[in-house]
Amino acid sequence: MRKILSIVGLLQLWTIAAIAQDSIYPVPPKSAGHLFYLQHTRNKNTVVYEVNFKGGKPDPQKPVHVFWIRYSEKGQVQELSEVQRSLAYGIQSEPKPDGTYILNLVSYKKFKIHLRPSSNGGFSAFTTINQQPAILTRIFINIVGGTQMSPKIEDVQISGLDVQNGKPVSEKVKI
Repeated sequence: MRKILSIVGLLQLWTIAAIAQDSIYPVPPKSAGHLFYLQHTRNKNTVVYEVNFKGGKPDPQKPVHVFWIRYSEKGQVQELSEVQRSLAYGIQSEPKPDGTYILNLVSYKKFKIHLRPSSNGGFSAFTTINQQPAILTRIFINIVGGTQMSPKIEDVQISGLDVQNGKPVSEKVKI
């Protein structure tokens, strides 16, 4: 009887471990222009935001390239559709005289992101997280219902690295 209970217990642990592993979201590979990525609770597909270089600097016409990695399918890279770009995941940019840009997601204009050179010689997405300057690394959207075109968002987790000490920081924002 003990042996049977031990086997059942072990199977339960394996099941729990498999479920937990399935709930982990993939981290996209980083390229030279990688800025941050966005994920949500509906699936593991990931929206990636990268600097769109032209002559070693962000392209003034389109400083950020935004695309999918379709992990829920075959892991292929895919461009955003026009609807996704204009209503949900796209970026609006405003050039500044010093060669930097103010960015915002088209679906949440209040959240400002500053594209500017970073200490490592590349470019980073700077923002404010928990009222502190930070480098944006990830946005995670907690969707709790609604439709594909009108999701009900409970909150958004904004994650990054503290500019002063490089430690991880995050903030949950109710929408």
